[in-house]
Amino acid sequence: MNGQVVSFPDEKPFLDAETGRTFVPLRFVSEALEGKVTWDGASKMAIIEKGNTVIEMEIGSMNPVVDGESKALDAPARLENGRTLVPLRFISECFGASVQWDGESKTVIINDTPEIEVPDSDSGDSVSEDVYGDLSNDSKDDTSSVSEDVYGS
Repeated sequence: MNGQVVSFPDEKPFLDAETGRTFVPLRFVSEALEGKVTWDGASKMAIIEKGNTVIEMEIGSMNPVVDGESKALDAPARLENGRTLVPLRFISECFGASVQWDGESKTVIINDTPEIEVPDSDSGDSVSEDVYGDLSNDSKDDTSSVSEDVYGS
């Protein structure tokens, strides 16, 4: 997660061979992405909140509700050994994280921090030109400002 190796204290992630989905403990992935988990035992439903996003996942249901809208899953949440396990990609992407699979190392890579694109060094562009404009212009009558270059006029 964000470049750090993660260990799971009790229930371990697993790949469901039937669906091809990686399942992880719901509370772990939600809290790692700064979400808050509430469990409703009567309805067997987990409610995960982060900012304005609310996910309602009922055990065994193929249709979790995200921000009031029903979504389709190809693998439902399940209970195993007293833990709610969920498809990793679904929860992560609901909270805006990117998820990648490295087949060679059999590793899931999750990143929930925005990436900054660095211009290709072969293009001749530099970061200062992209953000601040052409800094080589010493003309005193140039009325543009850094904020106009970055944010528009």
